[in-house]
Amino acid sequence: MMDIFKNRVIWTAVLSFLSCQTLKVILRKDWKAFKSYGGMPSGHTALVVGATLSVGFERGFSSPCFGFAFSIALVVISDILRLRPKISEEVIHRPNEMIVGGIIGTIWAVVIALL
Repeated sequence: MMDIFKNRVIWTAVLSFLSCQTLKVILRKDWKAFKSYGGMPSGHTALVVGATLSVGFERGFSSPCFGFAFSIALVVISDILRLRPKISEEVIHRPNEMIVGGIIGTIWAVVIALL
């Protein structure tokens, strides 16, 4: 069970998401922003991009694991862009928010891979 704390993919995903949510608090100057959906930057995009790249670094970018992670990331990102706007105005992400989330996820994936 303690091996889960050595899992770089999980660390990358969690740190990517928490970084984005913390940045939302700083940008909005409101603690409630930490639990919010939508807005700058996209924590969900950061999480799936970071995790996907981390799987690639760990298992190889030609591995089935990376292919699966990539597929899941595409579904999540597609849903964020296409499904959320139909649900509520409060949970919408603009493309620039998703790009910043993706950059944050990428940075964490690289940092964790280099450790």
